[in-house]
Amino acid sequence: MPDRLQDYLRQVGEQIRWKRARPQLLAELETHLLDQRDDCLSQGMTEEEAQKEAVRQMGDPVDVGQALDAVHRPKPQWGVLVLALAVATEGAILRLWLTSGWAQGGYSVAETLATLCLGAAALVGAYLLDYTWLYRRGRVLSLMALALVWALGVWMQWSPQWYTKLPVGTVVVFCLPLAFLLWALPWRGKKGKGLLAVFLYLAALLLGILSIFQSSGMVFTALSCLGLLLILGGLDWFGWRKKRTLAVVLAALVLFLAALGVVLVQYAYFTEQDPTGTGYLGAMLQQALQGAQWAGQGTWSSATPYELAVPDAGGAYFLVTVATKLGWLVAAAVLVDLSILTTWLLVRCLRQKNQIGRLVALAVLWPMMLRLVLGGASGLLGLPLWASGVPLFFTDGGTVVDLALLGFVLSVFRQQALPVPGAPRPQIQ
Repeated sequence: MPDRLQDYLRQVGEQIRWKRARPQLLAELETHLLDQRDDCLSQGMTEEEAQKEAVRQMGDPVDVGQALDAVHRPKPQWGVLVLALAVATEGAILRLWLTSGWAQGGYSVAETLATLCLGAAALVGAYLLDYTWLYRRGRVLSLMALALVWALGVWMQWSPQWYTKLPVGTVVVFCLPLAFLLWALPWRGKKGKGLLAVFLYLAALLLGILSIFQSSGMVFTALSCLGLLLILGGLDWFGWRKKRTLAVVLAALVLFLAALGVVLVQYAYFTEQDPTGTGYLGAMLQQALQGAQWAGQGTWSSATPYELAVPDAGGAYFLVTVATKLGWLVAAAVLVDLSILTTWLLVRCLRQKNQIGRLVALAVLWPMMLRLVLGGASGLLGLPLWASGVPLFFTDGGTVVDLALLGFVLSVFRQQALPVPGAPRPQIQ
C-alpha cells in the first residue's frame, strides 16, 4: 500500500470509534482507493498523481471517518435487557409468594436474589461479548458440549444422589441447539460429507441425552436441531442442492415424529392403566387444574398438601401452581407475555442482514419458542410433556442459562450496524 493512501486510511480510522467495525470499513475503503488509483493510472497519470487524485475524489479523511462512525456504531439494547430481567424478577416474586410456607419445594429469598444477580451478570456479559467469538470457536465449543453431555451421563451412573439435587442435565440441554448450530456452520459447502457429519453429531447428542435419562430433553433437542437443519437446508448451506438436502432432513424429521408418536401412544396406554405409578404425575396435574378458577384461589381436593402431592410444583410445573393459586387468567397472561416477547425478538432476528448473526439468534429463539409451547401445554393442559417449565420465567439455574442465551441474541442486535461486504459507502456532503 503506497504511503499516501496508507496515511489517508490511518486518518479515517482514527475517527471510527467502534473497534470491531474499523477493520472491515478500512478494508472496503482501501479497495475503493486502489480502484480509483488504478483508474487514474489507466488515464496516463503518474503514480504520485494517481494517488493524489484518488485521495481527492474520496474526500477529506476526517469527514469520511466521522460519517462512517455515525453510521456504524453499536445499537444499545437496554430496553430488552431491562424487560428480560423484569420477566425473571416477576417469576421470582411469584415463586417466593406462592411457595412460602411449603414443607417441600419452597425457595428462600437469599437463594432467589443470588440467582437473579447471577442471571443479570450472565445476560449483560453475553450481551457485551462479540457473538462472532462463538462462530470462530464453533467446533471446539460444540465438541465441549458433546463431551459434557456424556460426562453427565457417567456422573449420573456413579453419583445419582448429587445429580438429582442439581438441574445440570436440564440446564445443559437448553444450550444444545446453539452447540449444534456451531458444529454445523463450519461445514458450509462440504456437500454430503458435511450433512453426514452434522447428522452424526446430532445422533451422538441424542444418545448422550438419553444416557442422563432426559427423554423430554431428547425430544426437545431433536426437534430444535432438525428445525435448524431445515433452515440451513433452505439456505443450501452445504452446497448439496437445496431440494436434496431438504428431502433428507424432512425424511429424518418424519421418521423421528413417527417414532415419537408410537412412544407417546404407549406412554398414554400405560399411564391410563397405572395412574398411581407411571401416570401419577399426569393425574396430579389434572387434579390440580380441575380445581383452578378463572381468577383467584382454586380448590385442592386431597388430604395431602398440594406441594407434597404435585411433583416439582415449585419448579417444572410451577405454571400449574400459578393457575391453581391465582387463576387461569394469570397463568394465561404469563404465557401471552412470554409469547409476545419471543415473537418480537424472532421478528427482529429475521430482519438481521448478517447471516451468521441471524442464525445464531435463531438457534436461541426457535428452541425458546418450542419450550414455550411444550411448557404451556404442560402447565395449562396438565400434560407432562416437558419437565422444564417455560423459558425466562422461573428463577433457577435454567433461568440463568436462558438469560445468558438471550444475551447472545442481543449481542447480535447490538452489532447489527456492522458493515455488510459490498454495501455502498456513505456519501459525504
